[in-house]
Amino acid sequence: MKIRPMARALPAAGLTLVPALLAPQPAHCAAASSTGLPAGLPAGLPDISTLQLQVVGVSGVTSYTAGYAAKRAFKVFIFTSGCIFMGLQTLAQNGLITVHWEEMQKKMLSTLDMNGDNTIDMKDLNAASDNLQAYLSAGLPSAGSFSAGFLMGVRS
Repeated sequence: MKIRPMARALPAAGLTLVPALLAPQPAHCAAASSTGLPAGLPAGLPDISTLQLQVVGVSGVTSYTAGYAAKRAFKVFIFTSGCIFMGLQTLAQNGLITVHWEEMQKKMLSTLDMNGDNTIDMKDLNAASDNLQAYLSAGLPSAGSFSAGFLMGVRS
C-alpha cells in the first residue's frame, strides 16, 4: 500500500487536507482469479472453492476447541488424581485402609500398554495419540486441518 499525500484545497473553506492513507487503486492490485484469490499463484496449486475453505475452517475451529478442552480436562484429571492419591496415602498411613498398589499398577499397565510388551514407551504413547485423533476426527472431512487445530488448541 502506498502513501499518497492529498494536498487539495477545499474551494469553499480554503482549507488543505492533511496526507492520509488511501486504499490502493485497482491498477495496483493483483488481478483476482475466479476463486477470489490473487492471480499469480503457482501453477501446481489446485483451485480452492469456497466450500472447501469453509470445511477446512470448520474442522480447524472445532479441533482447536477440542484441543483446548482436552488440555483443560487433562489438567483437571491430573489434579483430581493427585488429590485421590494424597487421600489414599493419608488413609493408609493412619491404618484405616490397605491399598494394594501392585494390583493397581498391573491394571494400569494392562490398560495403557498398546503393543503388549509389558512396558509403556513412546510407541504406546504415539499409538494412544493416533487412536485419540482418529476417534475425534471420525466423520470430519478434513483430518489434516483437524490435527493442526487440535495441536494449536493443546498448545494454547
